[in-house]
Order: sequence, then C-alpha cells, then structure tokens
Amino acid sequence: MAAPATVVWEYWAGTEWLPLTVLGDDTVAMTRGGIVRLRTPEAGRIVPAQIGSATDAPRSWLRARLDRAAYERAPELAGIRMNAVPASNAQTVRREVLGGIDGTPGQTLRLTNTPILDGTLQLTINEMGTPEPWHEVPDFFGSGPDDRHFTLNRSTGEVRMGDGTRGAVPLANLALPASSVVAEAYRFGGGTRGNVAAGQVSTLLRTVTGIDAAAVTNPVAADGGTDEETLEAAADRARIMLSARDRAVTSEDFEALAKQAGPIARARALPQHHPGFPGLTVPGTVTVVIVPDTDGPRPAPSAALVQTVCAHLDNRRLATTELYVTGPTYAAVSLEIAAVVSPEANSAATTLALEDAVTAYLHPLTGGADGRGWPFGAPIRYVDLYRRALVDGVTRLDVLALTVDGVEIAECRDAVIPDGALVALDSLSVTLRQDEEALT
Repeated sequence: MAAPATVVWEYWAGTEWLPLTVLGDDTVAMTRGGIVRLRTPEAGRIVPAQIGSATDAPRSWLRARLDRAAYERAPELAGIRMNAVPASNAQTVRREVLGGIDGTPGQTLRLTNTPILDGTLQLTINEMGTPEPWHEVPDFFGSGPDDRHFTLNRSTGEVRMGDGTRGAVPLANLALPASSVVAEAYRFGGGTRGNVAAGQVSTLLRTVTGIDAAAVTNPVAADGGTDEETLEAAADRARIMLSARDRAVTSEDFEALAKQAGPIARARALPQHHPGFPGLTVPGTVTVVIVPDTDGPRPAPSAALVQTVCAHLDNRRLATTELYVTGPTYAAVSLEIAAVVSPEANSAATTLALEDAVTAYLHPLTGGADGRGWPFGAPIRYVDLYRRALVDGVTRLDVLALTVDGVEIAECRDAVIPDGALVALDSLSVTLRQDEEALT
C-alpha cells in the first residue's frame, strides 16, 4: 500500500529541530494503526526544553511533521503511545518429547499443543546417538527415499514420517525407544481467544531489563484472531472462488474476496447502495458490509481492517464500480422472558440454558436457523424465537416481550429489522416459575 503522505520525524536539539531516522512505519503515514520505529540520537543530543503550553518542567521533544500530503480523507489520531511493541497470541514450547521411532513406514506422532504456527516446528530425531534435524514439507510428492522429511497437520499436531519411497523412514534407536523424537521448539496459539479487551495483558512471563513489569499493558483491544475455518465453510468458499477467478463482479464475488482479506466471518455486498445516501438507489456503487470474527454481541471491524479489505477489493473491482467498505449496523434488541418450568427442573441450569439458547440464536455470527449468523435484514419471527426458548425444563412461556430500537413489538408479532442490518441482544431478562398445574 502506497503512503499518501510523507511524514518527517524530528527531535529538538536545543536550538533547532533535527531529523530522526525512520526504521519502519506500519501506519503507512498514519492511515492505519501500527508502530513507527525510530532510531533515536546519541545520549545528550535531545535537549530537554519547555515548549508550548507544557511549561511545568523541561521535556524531551519529538515531533512528526507533514512534508507532503495527499490524503483522500485526513486521518484522525486516536492516540499516540511511546515504547510500544507488537504482540501476538502464541506460546513457545521447547524440548517436547514426542516419542520413539519403531521403524514402521509412515509412522505418526503427535504434539501436545495445537494449533501450531506455520514454520515454527524444529524437529530432531536421534537415530545413531546424535540428534539430527528433520525438515517439514507440505507433502511427500517431491521427497525421495533418503530425504529426512516429515509432514505436519497444524490443526491436530500430527507429525507423519515418510514410507521409504517418498521420504525416509527413521531408524529405531534401541537406547531411546520412547524418546528419540524431540520437538526442539515450536509455537502454538491464535484464534478468537486472543482478541482480549484493552488492559487485559498486564503480566510479563519473565523480567526484561529496563522495563517496569507493573506498567506493562495493552492500551487497545487485540483483534484479528480467528478460529480455524470449518470444512463446510471452506467448501463454500472454494466454490465461489473458482467461479469468481479473483475478480469482483457479482455480489458473491465481493463477499468471497472480502473474506480473503482478513479475519472476516461474514460479508454482505449491497449493489447500488451508497452509505452516504441510505435508502436511495445509486447506480454503479457497491457497499460491502464486513463482520469480523470477534466475540461480543456487536462485532465491528477496526479502521485498519476496513482499509485492508477496501484495498484488497479495490484491486479486483471493475473500473466503473464505486466501492465502499463498512462495518455492520445493528438493531438494538431487548428481550424479557417469563418461563414456566417443570417441578424437577434445576432453576439455575434452566436459566443459563435459556439465556444461552436465545443469545446464540440472535447473535450476528452464530444466530439464525442454520447457526451461521443472523441473516442481514431478516425479521425476528415470534414463533421461531418462542421455540428457541423452549429448552429442557421449560414447558411454556408466560411472557415473551421484544423491543427493537426502543420500539415495543406487539405480542405474537414479528419484529421488522432494517434492510441490511443485524441484531444485537443488548438486554435479556429471564424469570422462571414452577408449573402449578404439574404440582397438583
């Protein structure tokens, strides 16, 4: 991505501003979140001074100055923080014993932790008294009978050896019958569990010289982690991608290509829709609504993710198509349920089961009849919601009161959701009472 501006970084040397060397700029001239790496000058070159309104004490000053700017829209800075480093949701394992070689062609062993990060596994096998490195390959099609190769299923942690024709069969070490294969190092982690809220990362695994362990935190929420794609979702994506051929023409093309660009759980293309003119038909425009693969009742993409998807689609759209990428709009839903339960029902377990069932049904990513996300703009049908609330132990409902965007929905009526919107269950109240008829 080309930077739309030139940002010059400088420091105050006592009498003038002098340039700093930029080692890297992940923000692409402040168009997205990221880290700017600067080489600071030698000690003593930055001269503390009282500048501007900060006159209580001399400070060391750095500044960023626009030398050239061609922004389509000027960036708005959400914050600037010093001494930051990127972090990823992964752990390193060292010297894990997988087991021993028994001389069987195609023998498999398994790592303890999954999923394995691509390219991180370092494997050694002790055949003759000295551990020797073996190398990971995607498959054995190019492997010969003497090649020290293995394959790795990163999802399951399964390590497979060759069969003597494609890939060598390791020799059994009688002195180490259960410990000749060692994972010297590998990294595992990832997934939605790493998308933690701001301030949740506050513990260092080990001390670092010059770093106050008590002051370490993540100032913004972590995002971008996504769980592994299901086989069903992969099959759907493959079908669409084969027909699209990496070009965005139809709505399905835009949706499939948007999911390629990042951790996108769902995408919806709205032809002839302009976000600046809602409700009007604007020929030649396409708005792609993206829903990130994150937790919470209102998944919303970060500005960086929106820009990434937009850039990905922009290179694949027709020249005559005006493209917009945005996050979803949500209809705020409040739900009050009064349920009648059988005498033998456990009140706490039934309450939790009812809450979980209704919450999952209305969720943007797990809701709907098929469990693959609430359909964009789909109404909330009273009878379907009623059925979802009839979990084990519930015999009937006395009250099923629904409010959408502050408007109470009449009893037994379906709730209309705005076109292209999803639902967000902001409030849920569940009360139970025992079935009096069953007690008599």
